[in-house]
Amino acid sequence: MTDEGEWAVVQQEMNQYTTMARRYHWHSKNVKSFVSDPQSAIVGRNQGTIINLSDARATQAREGILEFLKERPDKQLAGLKKLNLPNHHDIRPADVNLRRLGAVLALAYENSLSDFTEALLLKGVGPRTLQSLALVSEVIYGAPGRFEDPARFSFAHGRQGRTPFSGL
Repeated sequence: MTDEGEWAVVQQEMNQYTTMARRYHWHSKNVKSFVSDPQSAIVGRNQGTIINLSDARATQAREGILEFLKERPDKQLAGLKKLNLPNHHDIRPADVNLRRLGAVLALAYENSLSDFTEALLLKGVGPRTLQSLALVSEVIYGAPGRFEDPARFSFAHGRQGRTPFSGL
């Protein structure tokens, strides 16, 4: 943090299964929105096509998720249970946990959400629920939420105990 109020954050996460690190770089000059391209850089192993709701191109997906969360939960769940996807579709019924999603739908409906950031703050909304919501938004609204991973390269790996190797 500078005296002028500028700030920078480097956040690192470690995948406990692959022991690979990933770093997100944030700089206040570049952040216009915390949900649309907020990072200055993402460094880690590129994973190909990923669900990336913070990509600026995912605006329609975020809007679709919010629209979906505003509907009555019983109506939404009934529709999802009837959803019949062809075998060649990228999204499978097993990709969406209806019980967990139902609880989030009820909570979202009760809270009358006004924007996507409010949806992110709902109790019970974690990575898996966001993945389900992104896939549902893709199917219902045709809103893409999957894009090429912006990570550039891998620079570190973990060691035993899921602790990042810091001897670079």
